[in-house]
Amino acid sequence: MITAYDLALSSLCVGQHCSTTQKLVNDYFENQGHNTTRNHPGTNRGYVHTLGHGIGLSVHEHPRLSETASENDIIQAGMALTIEPGLYYPEDNIGIRVEDYVWLDSKTGYPETIGTFDKELVIPI
Repeated sequence: MITAYDLALSSLCVGQHCSTTQKLVNDYFENQGHNTTRNHPGTNRGYVHTLGHGIGLSVHEHPRLSETASENDIIQAGMALTIEPGLYYPEDNIGIRVEDYVWLDSKTGYPETIGTFDKELVIPI
C-alpha cells in the first residue's frame, strides 16, 4: 500500500491533469492483480474509489483525482488535496487505506504533506 501512496505523491505536480495520478495508481494496482473500477466497473473488491479530492470548507471538494475528471481539471498551486489509495476485500473482512492531506507548494510545484502520521501496519497476534 505504501508503494501506491508513494507513487501517487511523487508523481503529483502543479499543471498536471487531475486524471494523471489516478491512472498511475490504477496501473500499479492492476499490475499487482487487484481489481480497479477501471478494469472492473462497479467492483466492491480491490481499489474501489478515486485517488483523492480537494479539501477546504467542505471535506469533499472539487477537484476529484479521477480518470473521469474533465479536461479543465488541472492541479493548481495552493490546492489542498487528499491522497488516499486503498484496497478492500469485504468478503474477507479486510481493507486498508493510506490517507494524507497535501497542498501544492506554489514555489516548487510539488505536494507537501500537511502533518505526518504513522503508516506502520500493526496486526495484533
